[in-house]
Amino acid sequence: MKKAKLIGDSGGTKTDWVLIDEFNSCHFFSTESYHPHLVSEDWIQEKHSFWAEYTQNYELEVYFFGAGCLQLIYQEKMQDAFRSWGISDCTVKSDLLAAHLACAGDDDGYVAILGTGSVIAKIEQNEIHEIVGGLGYLIGDEGSGYFFGKRLLEKLLKREFSDELSSELHNMLGDKEAIMKALYVPTGKSFVSSLALTTSQIKSEELLALHKENIEEFARLYLPKKSSINEINVVGSYGFSQEDLVREICLKHGWKVKKQLEKPMQELAKYFMKSAF
Repeated sequence: MKKAKLIGDSGGTKTDWVLIDEFNSCHFFSTESYHPHLVSEDWIQEKHSFWAEYTQNYELEVYFFGAGCLQLIYQEKMQDAFRSWGISDCTVKSDLLAAHLACAGDDDGYVAILGTGSVIAKIEQNEIHEIVGGLGYLIGDEGSGYFFGKRLLEKLLKREFSDELSSELHNMLGDKEAIMKALYVPTGKSFVSSLALTTSQIKSEELLALHKENIEEFARLYLPKKSSINEINVVGSYGFSQEDLVREICLKHGWKVKKQLEKPMQELAKYFMKSAF
């Protein structure tokens, strides 16, 4: 049977994968999120036929990096899921480590994820030693796509925007009733998180000010106050979409942004291609 490495990077809404075969050819694909909170007997059973296609053709060595996989109990939960699909050689780590490896390889340093949520971690010898943020959307996630979307809806529905911007946003998102219907359903979090992208074509000083406020809150609350290192890498769709603002505001707080990636998978694949089977 042919050997292959399978690398997964899973966020709150989607998982990016790459299959690296013995010839170092990369095959990229995506699935829904593989967050440990989703794992149940029914969920595992639903995935059996999907993974059967891979286990029939390859002897897989899996490296899975997931949101929610920081603690050992959740790492073991995901490993059990992969074992049930016939994959015994499986390493599970936090998506923070994937973000760091994609940006800095085996070097030590700080990495931030600014996507659906937000968090900063210090990585030393490929281990996570310090985490700031990562409090989740209910009490944290400043600097994320979700936090921006939440503040946008607050200001829109509380009539804090100008009439011109309010009209443009309602034309795009619907009236109050439509917005509320989209908000308080299981897909509500994804709806809120998507608003940064949805509204990206609107040229508005009010929205720009909201982006600045969002990223400023992240920098003020989560950038380490005392550190011998003052450089950081940033991964995530929201941070990437606001690349210039992230660099400008971090620099104002004494931190240089070294590398920014929308998604880590392309660089993560290069990292794993360097190691032999």
